[in-house]
Amino acid sequence: MKVDIIVKSIAEGRNGLAPCRYDYPPYVSSGEELIRETVKICLGRYRERMEGNERGDAVSLADRAAAGKAVYGLYSNRKPPDAEEAVRNALEAFKDGTIAVFVDGKELESLTEKTGLKEGSEVVFVKLTALSASCMLLDWMC
Repeated sequence: MKVDIIVKSIAEGRNGLAPCRYDYPPYVSSGEELIRETVKICLGRYRERMEGNERGDAVSLADRAAAGKAVYGLYSNRKPPDAEEAVRNALEAFKDGTIAVFVDGKELESLTEKTGLKEGSEVVFVKLTALSASCMLLDWMC
């Protein structure tokens, strides 16, 4: 089943978002399965890019810019991460509340929740971070 993952894209302008097509197996129905399969797909794409580049860089600058990450030499001479460890880290990040997952505009609340994923669905992964300046702002307001 083909699903659009919405990613940040510098090609779309400042703070632009663009869809990136992923092909999921039809059995993906829970939050945990969605995260597991997404990590596997991303690692597979990463390995393909590494094998296709003779210099050992994961992607070309043009590919990085299209994906919204234009950095130099970040992936040089690195081996791909362990798949099981990457899945474990992603699931832990969801449980800890440091990432949020939205399927067709609805936030997933738990790993066991049914995603309602279907052909053409839009999925968004959001990395949540705390703002350190907010503490100063709250002190000032009180």
